[in-house]
Amino acid sequence: MRYIGSKKKLLEHILKIITSIQDIEIKTILDGFSGTATVADFLNTTGYQVSTCDIQYYSYILQYCKVKVNNKNLTFKNLEGYNSKEEVLEYFNNLNEEDLIEGFIYNNYCPTGSNDLDFPRLYFSDLNGKLIDTIRTKIGEWYQNKQINETEYMWLQGNLLESVSLVSNIAGVYGAYLKKLQKNALKRMVLINKFECNGNENNKCYNMDTLECIKNIKHDLCYFDPPYNTRQYCDNYHILETIAKYDNPKIKGKTGKRDTTTQKSKFSQKRNVKKEWDNYFKYCKSSYLLWSYSSDSLLSKKEILEIVNKYGELITFEEIQHKKFVSNNKTKNNGVIEYLILAKKDLNKKTIDEEILEIDEEITNDILCNHIFKKGKNKDNQCNKKNCKRHKKKIIKKIIKKKTTKVIKKKIIKKKKVIKKIVKKVVNKSSNYEDIFKSVFANIKENYTIKNINSEDNILDKINYNNETMKYIIYEWDNLYDQNNHNIFNYVLIPNDLDIKEDLKKLNLSYENILDFYCKIKFSQMNKK
Repeated sequence: MRYIGSKKKLLEHILKIITSIQDIEIKTILDGFSGTATVADFLNTTGYQVSTCDIQYYSYILQYCKVKVNNKNLTFKNLEGYNSKEEVLEYFNNLNEEDLIEGFIYNNYCPTGSNDLDFPRLYFSDLNGKLIDTIRTKIGEWYQNKQINETEYMWLQGNLLESVSLVSNIAGVYGAYLKKLQKNALKRMVLINKFECNGNENNKCYNMDTLECIKNIKHDLCYFDPPYNTRQYCDNYHILETIAKYDNPKIKGKTGKRDTTTQKSKFSQKRNVKKEWDNYFKYCKSSYLLWSYSSDSLLSKKEILEIVNKYGELITFEEIQHKKFVSNNKTKNNGVIEYLILAKKDLNKKTIDEEILEIDEEITNDILCNHIFKKGKNKDNQCNKKNCKRHKKKIIKKIIKKKTTKVIKKKIIKKKKVIKKIVKKVVNKSSNYEDIFKSVFANIKENYTIKNINSEDNILDKINYNNETMKYIIYEWDNLYDQNNHNIFNYVLIPNDLDIKEDLKKLNLSYENILDFYCKIKFSQMNKK
């Protein structure tokens, strides 16, 4: 079957990248957006246990035929009068024209059947339309009457879809039909076996949104081949979907399209494609993600790399000159560059957005809302802004981005709770800020040598203990708030006699964490008394 985005010519490249992974053994692979399951079929023959997933039902049938159907299950033992799959195919190919029925396909997608329309649809010849209806109806009857099993049912449907594609009067996809019936469309459809039938019953096939699949099922590696541009597969192959389901849907328009609202891909929507890429990285339970993408796509190479680096690291970015799909041979084909992107996801890494959501309610509005110092606070020491709690995430994200280094961005929220348990033990009260600051820094300096990330110099040697430094609060816990004098800066954190090094070791924290909290994080400017 001719299909948009087929990866038949890239199979060896894909296998080479998969076999290059050395740190884990790849046993199970998901082929997301499977389409005609070309990649999954190839990987199955090379020994991998594969799963396939696609939201289109016709695709699900083709997946099933390629990775699950095995000759040993195609006995047709319950179908009286037939001893092999070849005999069943022969029965369909010898149907007399007078025995054919005029069903949904004939009445809506053939010249005579749709001649009541202003523009009769010419997807199939009248004969082939009747053949499709007759064969599809008979397959359904056999399955409903339990004369054939699920494997036999799917195999017959798969061969019907493959045979239909050979007599379709189209330029390549079913988004439109040709004005005149072409030679291939005038030939009588012949049902032939298009599958090798060497599938494995341990392989899995899913007819669902791939995003929902990866949220619930883990594989060693996920291969994704999403749509590259605004062409929606559900529209381009709507007739195959109707034949597969044979559900007599409501159709509309010149081409008789079914309602595909629930099958639209966000990868084909410019406003949603970046977010969708992000979601697949965010929810994928696999360590390795292998993507096929294109230079002729909605998302740029730069945007792709940004998302990859957000969740892990780039392992391979291979660029391959590839022939571009065109609907007819007259169109000039300049080709495109196909991207094969292997990324390793850090399953323990949390993004800033995720870390922000983990902040508990113990942190006060005084800390979260930097606008409080401009607009003041009410008598209950709460933020005057009515929706304060609702925009916590926005405020914190802004603070993190503007007032912390890249290292802090990664660590600040993630380590907040465990560091709190340490520093909470060593809090002293004092009104002498200069002495407090000096005590804090001296204590840290005595016990630890904390190096600047970009310098070999000791950061603590460079701290200036002047009044300007004293204007900045380093950190503040809500339970230390002095409600009587309304001075939220009366309490600071001093590591007096606590063995911080031992606590850090137990919690697997670095010395830089403590320095981040004591010396670098400046949540708000302290007002002079």
